[in-house]
Amino acid sequence: MPYSERVRELVPLESFDSAVFLADQNTPQNVCDFVLALALVYNDIRDIMLMRLLIQEVVPSNLEAPSAELGQYYGMETGILRLQAGVMRELLDLVKRNQAAITHNSFSGIVRKLSREAREAWQALAAVAFGKDESSLLAKALMFMRNKVAFHYDPKEISRSYQACFQQEGAEPLVSRGGTMGRTRFYFADAAAQTYMKEKGKMGDAEAELIGRVDGEVLLDRINVALYQIITRFPVHRGYAWRKSSA
Repeated sequence: MPYSERVRELVPLESFDSAVFLADQNTPQNVCDFVLALALVYNDIRDIMLMRLLIQEVVPSNLEAPSAELGQYYGMETGILRLQAGVMRELLDLVKRNQAAITHNSFSGIVRKLSREAREAWQALAAVAFGKDESSLLAKALMFMRNKVAFHYDPKEISRSYQACFQQEGAEPLVSRGGTMGRTRFYFADAAAQTYMKEKGKMGDAEAELIGRVDGEVLLDRINVALYQIITRFPVHRGYAWRKSSA
């Protein structure tokens, strides 16, 4: 489905009273701030999922012969995975740093009313964030991403991976050197990042599938179901109503 069609999937605009994210006697400001931050996380996850869908529409016909098209495709695929890992790590850290908000009645009351699927996803997320044992596939996927999938710009590790790829394995470092951003890509850097991720996480096909899908569902979608319900129920939970936008 082309990008323009995916944009048209967005439903008409709605609004709410801006006081939704301001404290009152029942809901402290830290809970309002936490839910507002979750809304931004939701958007970031949504964008990453859209990237993954769009890039599947441009898979090169030849996945074997080195080419600029193939290099850009694999580079973007690796970059999206790294972004996914980075966002999930930030989300886990956000949850860990906001235990007081999460345990407050104004927030826990929303969690109790989530659908079973959303509640299980949220509980797995919280369990991993707080270092508790959790045996579900979703929790295992989150732990793998938190502990193994690399996002950081570590010069020594990138250099080590570069040497492993191009010195030890004898691959040819490639580049499209065009003088502008649109005409240039450093494929050798993508290859080093990909090697780093595989070696750091010892990521084979099973692990790659795990961080992509859990029980046949997209991992990020499982998390975003929970975030969606928390965010969209928050105004109503506080006594505010959704309304048609005047825009």
